[in-house]
Amino acid sequence: MVHLDDDEVHLWQAQLPLAEADETELRQWLSAEEWQRASSIPFVEQRQLYLGQRATMRRILAGYCAVEPSQLLLQRTENGKPLLAEPHAALQFNLSHSGRWFYLAVARHRALGVDLERSRQRSAEQSLALACRFFHPDECAALRRLPSEQLNDAFLACWVRKEAYIKCRGATIAHHCHRFVVTVAPQQPPAVLLAPEPQTSTIQLLDLQAPEGYRAALAIVGQQRVPLSCHSWRALQSGSERLPE
Repeated sequence: MVHLDDDEVHLWQAQLPLAEADETELRQWLSAEEWQRASSIPFVEQRQLYLGQRATMRRILAGYCAVEPSQLLLQRTENGKPLLAEPHAALQFNLSHSGRWFYLAVARHRALGVDLERSRQRSAEQSLALACRFFHPDECAALRRLPSEQLNDAFLACWVRKEAYIKCRGATIAHHCHRFVVTVAPQQPPAVLLAPEPQTSTIQLLDLQAPEGYRAALAIVGQQRVPLSCHSWRALQSGSERLPE
């Protein structure tokens, strides 16, 4: 059983299986509902990514709960955020995947949100146009003050910080992205500069180590900085490996 104190957060990083992965092997970790959904995905690569995501998530969470992965009961909030049902509801988690990379954040009695995104080639004008569509006006103004060669990276840094924050609150980016402000420049410490109302608890933002060409961020409820322990899922199967924070 994986030990997790109430005052710490675990972050798991994994690479999802390639298209030739054995679906029969992946199936054993899933619920009947997840397998039914996977069976309806017509494209092999997309189906494999879904199967890999759900199987990896369940296997990691099962290590904290001391049950078989397929026996974990999951539910969703009205905004679609997945949660563990009783008797394991105290274990909070959030996941994100982009390309073949998968991040899963886990804590006890503490809401959290994680986001991982792959960088895409855009012109400065395209990044600004997207920012003006999705971001707060103050964030758009901050982007305009940056050199054009920094805009793509700054846009992505802002995006993952906002997405992690929204996922932590259990909201949706479509309805809340204009209601709060985070730091934009990648070299700035991640922080919430203007919080939406009402907010009853402090949420910390952290930039995470990510594979080359990606950016990632984590949002955690609480005022005090909590220890973050980072692990590789693939490495764990042959012994735990601690990743740089």
